[in-house]
Amino acid sequence: MATGAEGKTAAKRRVVTAALACLAAMLVPAAARATHEATEPSDGTVASFIMVDPPREPPHFQFFDAGGRTLTLADFRGKVLLLNLWATWCPPCIREMPALDRLQAKLGKEDFLIVPISLDREGRPVVEAFYQGLGLRHLGMYLDPTLAIGAAFPTDVLPANFLVDRQGRVVGYLRSYADWEAPEAEAMIRRLIALPAPGE
Repeated sequence: MATGAEGKTAAKRRVVTAALACLAAMLVPAAARATHEATEPSDGTVASFIMVDPPREPPHFQFFDAGGRTLTLADFRGKVLLLNLWATWCPPCIREMPALDRLQAKLGKEDFLIVPISLDREGRPVVEAFYQGLGLRHLGMYLDPTLAIGAAFPTDVLPANFLVDRQGRVVGYLRSYADWEAPEAEAMIRRLIALPAPGE
């Protein structure tokens, strides 16, 4: 049973979560959300991933790591990537990030990397505080405060997940959260890792 202090903390958390949900609803127009839900339905499982056949190389874009270094997807070529677009004000992102952190710890070796790109305009300070608050220790910190990625990937729905093969091509996407701790999620990633690297 929660103490008085714990109850107050839980109540405050619920108020903050509700406020964040309202903010997210205001930032994404209702018409856009309705269109997305009708054309890209998701039940929160990796079975909802839409596979891209043939795979497509995305337009060039730049983003930054925590140290301010400019990066592109080409810097990760040779690895299977899970590109995750998210923001600290997005309630489903808050739900998803700890599971992604655990997935990175489990599978993230030389062949696989999760690249969570924050679209927070405030940049590193808010993202760093978010990581610390949730105890995220295995995910790298990547930033796009100018939303430059919008030229290559849709950013009207967050979180958005894109699978990128070793050649830098998008092979699947899910513009929704996913249950990354489900066995099917790990199996999907392992299938991509098992595919030959370029030149093999």
